[in-house]
Amino acid sequence: MSFITRYWIVLFFFANLCANSALLRFAAYPVLIVTMLLGLLVIIGNISIVWRSNPFFKASLCSGFVFAIIVYQAVFGIYHIHPQTWTYFFSKTIACIALVISVWRNLDFYKKNFLRIFIISVFILCFYGSIRYPGIGRATWGFGNANSLGMMASLSFGILLNYPILKNRAWIIFEVLFLCGVLASGSRSAMGIVVLAYIIKYGLSLKMLTILCVTGLVIAICFPYMGLRSIGITRFVDSAVQLDIASGRELEREATLLMIKESPVEGHGLYAGQSEAAKQISKLGSHCGFLDIIKMMGIPIGGILIVYMTYIIFKIFFRFRGSCRHEMRAYLFIACAVYCASFFEGLIWGLNIVPNTLFFLSVTILQLSTLQHETRRLRIS
Repeated sequence: MSFITRYWIVLFFFANLCANSALLRFAAYPVLIVTMLLGLLVIIGNISIVWRSNPFFKASLCSGFVFAIIVYQAVFGIYHIHPQTWTYFFSKTIACIALVISVWRNLDFYKKNFLRIFIISVFILCFYGSIRYPGIGRATWGFGNANSLGMMASLSFGILLNYPILKNRAWIIFEVLFLCGVLASGSRSAMGIVVLAYIIKYGLSLKMLTILCVTGLVIAICFPYMGLRSIGITRFVDSAVQLDIASGRELEREATLLMIKESPVEGHGLYAGQSEAAKQISKLGSHCGFLDIIKMMGIPIGGILIVYMTYIIFKIFFRFRGSCRHEMRAYLFIACAVYCASFFEGLIWGLNIVPNTLFFLSVTILQLSTLQHETRRLRIS
């Protein structure tokens, strides 16, 4: 059981990769089923931790999310059942609880080793995808779509920038490939995450802002004259000039806001699709994880959950922003990056997607690291 508990998150991460990669998609469903069954075994085998208050009280993002969906499903959700409601409800509950247990039991392992596993895995998929699925226009490199490529590449770029895992400057090769992936995807959110990675590493100072602005101007003005063009750069610069990074998604937002107005208190249920009225505007989701939560869970419960998650992000940001430990800064970057990207992508509430798993894992590691430090300090004193 200790072996399964130790590597459960690694297996869950592999299940996420299978669902998001053309190379591994054939194994996505069976691997996810096995992962959820093993997650249930992890919970049963470590039931003593579940009843202990400290780990789950401190890992408040996971426990708070589980508490919110349980309360919602008991109060309002029982009247709004969709084909995947119960699948999402039980799978998300198992995933969050098993994740906390796995991290609590193996905190040092995940702080020191998981990011290396992540970086190498994404590099292999990006390298293979750039050759097998080069694409014209906005490339996917074998991931679900161009935005998925941009998210994976930008997160990997930022992690390696803040946490130089690889030796002998091999990380430069990785960083070049990841940056090419960001540019090839044309994702504005991914470009913003790259900027955030530099801010997390070097701080938000006048010098840093000047460097970013000058670099942006050089790329925007000089690259076209040199014959170098990038959809990602073009879309990001245009959005920055217009101060609207969410342009092009107006209909999706309008459709989601219509659904919120239709049922502002009860919501439409976990994993709710588009209503018939919303489909007349757009059949796609809102491209905003926070609007999706309110659409599904209503303003009272969904709003409280979003405010609580925002409070946690700000709390860990001010706690770890000056950390001299590279791995802590890398996990802080992941938490902040996925949170910010969730304003433009439906990442914050999902299950079998890599950024969502990274988000919950990163915040849990940061929160439990604080608890571990406090416990050790009390023992010494």
